[in-house]
Amino acid sequence: MMNLYDSSLFFDEMFDGNKPKPHYRSFHHKLTFFSREQLEEKYRQAQASFLRQGITFTVYGAQDGTERTMPFDCVPIIIPQTNWAMIEAGVKQRVEALNKFLQDVYGQQKIIQDGLIPRQLVENNPYFKPTMRGLQVPIANHIFLAGIDLIRDEKGDYHVLEDNLRNPSGISYVFENRDV
Repeated sequence: MMNLYDSSLFFDEMFDGNKPKPHYRSFHHKLTFFSREQLEEKYRQAQASFLRQGITFTVYGAQDGTERTMPFDCVPIIIPQTNWAMIEAGVKQRVEALNKFLQDVYGQQKIIQDGLIPRQLVENNPYFKPTMRGLQVPIANHIFLAGIDLIRDEKGDYHVLEDNLRNPSGISYVFENRDV
């Protein structure tokens, strides 16, 4: 059985006070059939599966070894449909805006000419590739895969932590987490 805890200082995904939120009731009910030891064993099995399959990442400069398995939580974050619709719309809008930014920075550079972003901020960025200036990319799409990392604040409001627009290696972890 899960021990309840004081969640007054942070947003609790699963509980409202000491009761599971409506969208977590079924999952919470299933969790009650597992002991703490059983859940810990499931976590160890998941980590072993990642390790066997080579689903690891490198932590450079780490004292206790460099290879780590992906952090994994057996308790998923369940997002109700109404919240998901808002997140989906926001992420689509954000990726479209980021794509238009890249289209402009590698095209006419109006955002720089209008003084909204300093030229040196763009041109001194190690990821800026001057050879891409003027290149017409297929369907004007610079972003073929985006990793938009979300967090929640203590009130439960969503915020973007960061945008990953390079080839995000973490996408493989998403698929493997689902499988495990």
